[in-house]
Amino acid sequence: MKIVEERAQKVCRGLEASGVYRKIEQIGPAMRVNLASNDYLGVVRRGLLRPSFTRHAGRMATGGASSRLIFGTTNAHRALEEKLAAQFGYEAALVFTSGFMANYGLCSALKELADTVLIDKRVHASVVDGLMQGMGGKADVRSFKHNDPSHYRRLAGHISGDGCATITESLFSMTGAVCSGEIIDEAARLGFLIVDEAHSIGACEPSGKLVFGRGHGVDATIGTFGKAFGSLGGFILCSTVLQEFLVNRCRSFIFTTALPESYAAVGADALDLVRGMDEERAKLANLSSYLSAGLRAEEFRTSGGAHILAVYCSGAEAAVEVSRLLHERGIAIYAVRPPTVPPGEVLLRVSLNATLEIDDLDFFIEQLRQIRKSDHCLFGGATCENTGEASVRQPRQVRLQPGS
Repeated sequence: MKIVEERAQKVCRGLEASGVYRKIEQIGPAMRVNLASNDYLGVVRRGLLRPSFTRHAGRMATGGASSRLIFGTTNAHRALEEKLAAQFGYEAALVFTSGFMANYGLCSALKELADTVLIDKRVHASVVDGLMQGMGGKADVRSFKHNDPSHYRRLAGHISGDGCATITESLFSMTGAVCSGEIIDEAARLGFLIVDEAHSIGACEPSGKLVFGRGHGVDATIGTFGKAFGSLGGFILCSTVLQEFLVNRCRSFIFTTALPESYAAVGADALDLVRGMDEERAKLANLSSYLSAGLRAEEFRTSGGAHILAVYCSGAEAAVEVSRLLHERGIAIYAVRPPTVPPGEVLLRVSLNATLEIDDLDFFIEQLRQIRKSDHCLFGGATCENTGEASVRQPRQVRLQPGS
């Protein structure tokens, strides 16, 4: 073993000892309940886009061949970008190979444009990584407390000039909190506003619309096809001016092989499919309300305002153990540990999808209750804490009518 590998092994053993070691897990068919997937509407699980992929893959390229600027842009890419802009109310759109690459590229290029960048402490890693990279410029990057309008106002109050940008998320991927409307409103007035809607787009609003978007003063929205839309790729919704700038300065666009033509065509079909899935969105909202109430009734400490819920554990090792015990009982769930969340805050991330039933949620709650009964210390107490829920604006969700 060479010295680099020895050091790599030492790092891994240290992570293992501290309870934050990760390994690739395969979810087997024996899992009765899947609470780990971001397939929020069940598009992947039910194979709803399989006919679309089969049709397009039979006549289109299955690989990107080159970057978008060389030989990678096809009619399918242009059609998808036009459809994205029209459907979500923006002047333009730019498609990437993934949501991570869209976020990373936009944020690295942003440092060339902004004097100050304010970010929520819980934004995606792709935002942080992009801001650490930077194409040029020396923007001052500051973070505000998670979903905290008061702290945002205090930071904003010390900023002079118009070159300020704010980055936040509509639905936070770990805590499940919905972004405060106060932050959205103030950030839109202060300067340039970017909202990452990766976990909400298609899943929360009627017709799969954005939670915020241009109507709330959002200048650029980040989205992905890899979650509610059940496909592949990411995108930025923005003005034609910003799109032109990104084509010239966004490294993850310029130097990355294009999204395959066939997936660009599938993405356009996914937009049509998801727009008509209000019944699934209504079911998802009802499942979320039911589970949240059930966990509160059992006095688990939780957070979450939509289809992502968090159940807090007493530590990293406890979360891993609870996750393992749930796996043994046929429940797929992910234990979230630092650095994904701050030190001292460890949780089970519950990701709901529209293929679940109330019986599945009852089974999950009962298994949690039994695990806590056998070892109460795994959850570090039995108080319920819905962090930040009083101050957030909930997404407008369609509700199932009686008998529907």
